[in-house]
Amino acid sequence: MARQSPTSVRYRTRGDTALIELRLNESRQLFDNRDPAPFISRDLDSDAVEYIVGAVSELRRKQKFELVMYFQNEPPKSMDDAEIRDAVHSFFSYQAELLQSRLQAMFRRARMTMLLGVCVLVASLGLANIIRSNFEPGLMISIAAEGLSILGWVALWKPFELIFYDWWQLYDGQRLYQRLASCHISIEYPKKS
Repeated sequence: MARQSPTSVRYRTRGDTALIELRLNESRQLFDNRDPAPFISRDLDSDAVEYIVGAVSELRRKQKFELVMYFQNEPPKSMDDAEIRDAVHSFFSYQAELLQSRLQAMFRRARMTMLLGVCVLVASLGLANIIRSNFEPGLMISIAAEGLSILGWVALWKPFELIFYDWWQLYDGQRLYQRLASCHISIEYPKKS
């Protein structure tokens, strides 16, 4: 028997496309009511964003998906389906741009802290050498020299952490938002009898 992935059980599919379904009474529920911007620029409701992002995060990276919105009542006349799609795509595109900016700022900070860390390392190793060569060996001299050496290497900790580890989460988030910014969105209404 073929083993099913957890996402194939959790989400309905249409062919090989996972359906991320969102059921709302009307399109206005999709947006943050506190945001005074026009609909196309308005933030999405935080609960809706959390659900959508969480659902897409559960899918495999290459898994195709479609965002399907069911509105129980007709949307207000001021907003048609294309505007809703544009607003959702704009929101996630903007989120991707924000994460790109944060990623660039983090790499700038990593370069600066790396430069500072290397300077501290060179200075502390130099001082440790001066202490070892100019003072008679003893316990306090060894402790001071080793302490300076350790200080120099510890100064590189944060730059290495930023360069090798911290950026992955931002990069993954940016890729997720880019996927959402270009996903197919279907909008469905109840059938009138």
